[in-house]
Amino acid sequence: MAKYLIVNADNLGICQETNAAIERLAQAGRITSSSLTVVGEGFIDAVKRLEQLKHIGVGLHVELPIDYDKRNLLSEKPQNMYEKSESIRAMKEIAAQFEKGKNHGIAFDHLNSNCDSLEEERRVDCLPVCLHFCATNGLPFRYAIRHQEELFENFLKTDNKPAQKAQYQVARFAQQKDVDMPEQILSYHAPIQELTTYQGLKEYYLHLLKNLPDGVSELYVQPASEKSKFFEDTIEWKKRIWDYQFLMDTDFLKVIQEENIELVTWREAFKK
Repeated sequence: MAKYLIVNADNLGICQETNAAIERLAQAGRITSSSLTVVGEGFIDAVKRLEQLKHIGVGLHVELPIDYDKRNLLSEKPQNMYEKSESIRAMKEIAAQFEKGKNHGIAFDHLNSNCDSLEEERRVDCLPVCLHFCATNGLPFRYAIRHQEELFENFLKTDNKPAQKAQYQVARFAQQKDVDMPEQILSYHAPIQELTTYQGLKEYYLHLLKNLPDGVSELYVQPASEKSKFFEDTIEWKKRIWDYQFLMDTDFLKVIQEENIELVTWREAFKK
């Protein structure tokens, strides 16, 4: 079996400077996908840029109230969108953001969420309604199948059995609903405090690529520009600058070629 990799740049639409950085990556052939924040202040600018970037896929990067209190969300605003009784309101916000993008000519090819807010353990009951939405609209979802199977095999050994089992059940539910998901999702998951240099991040990413399993995987990053109005002199923001630098690094494409990895969009990935 071959190795297929989706390279996704998150946060398209948050500001013009980030949009410009992602556009440069797309033009240079370093990404195959980006996820669009329709409630971001750079949304309209992003839509215009995407008109010239037809070769990459576009996902819906869902934001919910817990993510950014000051963002203008599109549906009603519950006090706690993540209570079981309020799960349907999460669906309403997802649908509203989806429709906004659709009304501006965006054909979304997958769904994910800001800060993985839909996937966190305490919000796991939001996932079924999210997966119903994906199934209805034919959208793949960012949720790793392989990780969840390993997670379930080991959950009896953990101290957090209910959450572990619930996450496994979500993955199984997605399979029953025919919602496509990658075998593996890659990003920088080590403690951010341990990241001190660009070289450290580069070695981390290259290690992931050199050990990529067969099947469909996604590498998602958060490339940004120092010119962004949101830029702060913190390790979190330096990491975003380094994400951009890594994708532009010649060693990135070199390892892709050496490891016989095929770069694909979300739609291409699940036609293989």
